Amino acid sequence: MAVATHARVRRTFASFDTRCALGIGLVALALRLAFVLAYGRTQTLNLGGGVGFPFSDTFFYSWVGSALSMGDGFTFVGHTTAHWPPGYPFLLAGVYWLFGADTANALIANAVLGALTVPLVYLIGLRALGRPAAIFAAAALAVMPGQILIADVALAETFYTFELVGFLALAVSLDRRPRTFVALGIVAGLAALTRGEGFLFPLIVLGLWSARGGMRRALRDTAIVSVVMLLTVAPWTIRNAIVVHGFVPVATNASATLWSGHNPRADGGPVYHSPAELAALSKLSEVDASAKVRDDAINWAVHHPLRELELIPLQLKALAKGDSEVVWTWINATGARPLGKTETAIVTRVADAASYALIAALLITVVVFGRSLWRVPAMRAVLVFLAAAVPLYGFIYYGNVRYRLPLEPFMLLVVSRWALALRTEPRAGALARV
Repeated sequence: MAVATHARVRRTFASFDTRCALGIGLVALALRLAFVLAYGRTQTLNLGGGVGFPFSDTFFYSWVGSALSMGDGFTFVGHTTAHWPPGYPFLLAGVYWLFGADTANALIANAVLGALTVPLVYLIGLRALGRPAAIFAAAALAVMPGQILIADVALAETFYTFELVGFLALAVSLDRRPRTFVALGIVAGLAALTRGEGFLFPLIVLGLWSARGGMRRALRDTAIVSVVMLLTVAPWTIRNAIVVHGFVPVATNASATLWSGHNPRADGGPVYHSPAELAALSKLSEVDASAKVRDDAINWAVHHPLRELELIPLQLKALAKGDSEVVWTWINATGARPLGKTETAIVTRVADAASYALIAALLITVVVFGRSLWRVPAMRAVLVFLAAAVPLYGFIYYGNVRYRLPLEPFMLLVVSRWALALRTEPRAGALARV
């Protein structure tokens, strides 16, 4: 058996596709490591030196990750909390425990995760559309400026992107059987514990499986995945009930995110509470403050339907902003400027050009090849998930570049359809692999 296993491993690594995927992944790793080592915002933990975090997200993630690594539990400045999802802090806890509680280590972990996402995109592209599309999608993701930039910040997006792409890679690779449903449900649950959008992952398997075996069977199997996902999240929900004395499925920040898109000052992008509003909320418990913010958002939306309609295009516009927003909002935010004036000018222009080109290419590809892509199960799953993002960020919450960045691998997979169109004659069945 050992000989057979060794032979199988040798055949796998002898495969052109394996070597190509790993080679592109190594290029992605080199680019990300080079950037975070040269321009990483590593001073964010140097609070004593007067340099603070640009936004509370990064402060929270790194602080809680450090607390977990030291055995202090899921606590923020000494207090137990349920304010942000636990997935990324637990990842950082493992990184900090192994290598030390240094933000540089968090950014290096991001670089590794971002690079690991690239071969997974290659796998999906290969199974769905063939080798040319796989090479295009993986290579484009490896050099996509926004993906490199977001890895330079201690935010959960890079980890969530890895989970999102990994989920689809598993779904297209594993046989459709009960153990697969369990595995996918667990991954979806872990993703939901990283970002709330993980609760939408069952839509991916619904899109994938609806093309095979009929919709009734697809709904049944998707329901099983959903149940396993909820069971995976349940222990954290129970923990929250014990700690903060209320029903909080994952984190209380979901209410603040909802309010940010539905309030008197809403403009389509992120809007934050004023100091006076925060002072009033601080007098309430975490659960009560979350409930008040959520109720305020819902009440405002219900009583201002016309303004809600006006906000939809503004939210979509904010979602489509260029990837340079990562630089202005996080990397070169108040407290430190890792990127100098010249580097900033170059990086922001290239990032915006690449992200706007990708959005335009996505829309054109859907118009030109939408029907043929829909007939490919894996691409149907991609399109379903991308479509779900439109009402999620264009109506329910608000538009933000960091919400779109995890979708870029899926966007590139759709655009990779041109790799087939530009060939002289795609071989029969190239669009019906998975």
